[in-house]
Amino acid sequence: MTFHCRPCAFFCTALLLTVVLTSPALGDGEHKCPKNQFYLFPCRCLSGGFKGISLLCDNSNLATFALALSNVKEPINSLVVTNSNITRLVGQLFKEKSVHSLTFRHSNLRDVDSDSLTCLKNDIRSLSFEENQFKSIPDSINVLLNLTRVVFANTASISEVKSGAFKKLVNLIEVDLHNNSIKKIESATFAPLVVLERLDLSHNQLSKLERNLFRTNKKLSYLDLSYNKFKEIGTEPKLFSNDDPYQAD
Repeated sequence: MTFHCRPCAFFCTALLLTVVLTSPALGDGEHKCPKNQFYLFPCRCLSGGFKGISLLCDNSNLATFALALSNVKEPINSLVVTNSNITRLVGQLFKEKSVHSLTFRHSNLRDVDSDSLTCLKNDIRSLSFEENQFKSIPDSINVLLNLTRVVFANTASISEVKSGAFKKLVNLIEVDLHNNSIKKIESATFAPLVVLERLDLSHNQLSKLERNLFRTNKKLSYLDLSYNKFKEIGTEPKLFSNDDPYQAD
């Protein structure tokens, strides 16, 4: 009796079996919107995904927002709050919640307690406040040590950025401060941000920049200073360190 070996077919079959046994099943680990969203009101789940669900909360107040969050059982990839009557984030709103990206847009928010953000410090990467009522950048955001992106935009009441605004946010890659009323940025404001790559200061009231303002931001590749009140930006004192001159694209 003669045996004929077919090594290619055997190898392919073994490889296929290995892939089937080790690969996750389709949809495994994907988070989905609940079928019944009644208990999420005034929020609604827009989509699911492997990082979590996407939530939009519209026309909420602190009580209704807190109640809706308490009924969310899935991780949240994106949480967007619009047109809210929330003036201050207080308490442990986000207790036992995992939120990757948080946005408050076109709301009345004026202050944020550090206690309300502490529960998010391990997971959150993006924090955005647009069209709110802040008078300054709250120090409380410095508990979010893993942030890579922060936005404070379209807020006419922000006129100054102090040196401690981002003192502990050393992982920030993008800072967006466009369309405020910023007239002054203290010289050490961006010093801790050694991995900063993108900075938008457009549409403000800046007429000068402090000496060596960007001296530690050696990875900065995008800087938008358009629509300010500079007369001659080229005659300003050095903004960058002597050994690492900045070259704009």
